[in-house]
Amino acid sequence: MPQYFLILFGCALSYLYYHWQLFSFFDDCLDQKRKLPWVIGSFLCNYMIFIICSVTQLHLILNWSLFFLALLLEIVCIYRRNAMIHAFFAFIGTLTGLALNILFRCLFALVLNKPLSVFDNRTLLSENMKRYPILLGFLLTGLVLHWCRKRKLHKKLQILLTDQGSIRFLVLALSVLYVYLALNLLTYYTEGSDLPMKLWGIKSVVFVEAGLILTTVYCVRISQLNQYATQNKREREALLREKQEEETIRTLTYTDTLTGCYNRKYAEQILEQIWASKSHFCLCYADLDRLKRINDQYGHGEGDLYLKTAADIFRRFVRGNDYLFRFGGDEFLLLSFGLTPESATRRMDQINRALSDFYAVHNPQMEVSISFGVAVREEADGMETLLHLADSRMYAHKQSAQSCRPS
Repeated sequence: MPQYFLILFGCALSYLYYHWQLFSFFDDCLDQKRKLPWVIGSFLCNYMIFIICSVTQLHLILNWSLFFLALLLEIVCIYRRNAMIHAFFAFIGTLTGLALNILFRCLFALVLNKPLSVFDNRTLLSENMKRYPILLGFLLTGLVLHWCRKRKLHKKLQILLTDQGSIRFLVLALSVLYVYLALNLLTYYTEGSDLPMKLWGIKSVVFVEAGLILTTVYCVRISQLNQYATQNKREREALLREKQEEETIRTLTYTDTLTGCYNRKYAEQILEQIWASKSHFCLCYADLDRLKRINDQYGHGEGDLYLKTAADIFRRFVRGNDYLFRFGGDEFLLLSFGLTPESATRRMDQINRALSDFYAVHNPQMEVSISFGVAVREEADGMETLLHLADSRMYAHKQSAQSCRPS
């Protein structure tokens, strides 16, 4: 009798060690520490259920199912995370404990040449030997969990716990493994000492443990890939935002807010670059006639509209590789490649007609026109000289138009 109680005490200690290592592993996975009352209270409740199941001699399948539910309830009360994490932890604890218990029951039955029925849950029978494999099973499970903690395997599981899709798949796979392993408990209610049944039990443990490891590793890898994909997506979005911000800054820096054309600052940079590249280009210096008079007579709102309308019409005739700048208050600069002075002059005449046609419909009483001067690179030895040449031709065009206008 003293030996019997000594064995029971040993079972309690091995279960306490298993319980401590299991929940310490969960703590590591969640970066959370339980308070001591929770540690003691959860162990006592869980072990009390274990004792009650043994005393009442419940069927082993029902016994381990109640063990799973009790463990799940403990996890829910302690950690209070989502349902998939709770179920995953409960299956980890139950599968490892059940698998090693079955392994030691089969090994004891083989070595002692005893029938599997001697290791079922009928603990009140004098020949029942369940307590020995139980003691070793929980002790070895605790040692395995301790090894997992030392190897810091919980760090890999932390990635998995953030991926709901992967952990949902893993819980489904573990539930199938649990059902398969639990069905092996039916062999403990068969009579005789059948060697194939004992070997089948060992094979089932190996199969389940391999399945547990492989599915967990697979899901961890998938979670890592998903994490990398999420990180890449965030980095791409950050780069896109940065690019958009740079474009916005560039737009604010180099764009005239009223007309949407490039401003003088950007014109000076582009003209310097193009002159250094020695490319052939044509420069058209344009000035909106009578802008000051329109501002004085109709107000600055109408004057702004005149500027925006002229800019819109300019853009209708600008080709893909041309540049359009608002160079001053009523001055525009049109930079074109591959045009002769004659072609540039014809295009400016078309722009002038389009502007006149627009105002003939929308505001016939306003007199609008554009004076312009055209120059090409080969006519000057520097950009300043070329701009001055185009400006002087624009002024001559304006004077000529004024002299031809009836008084």
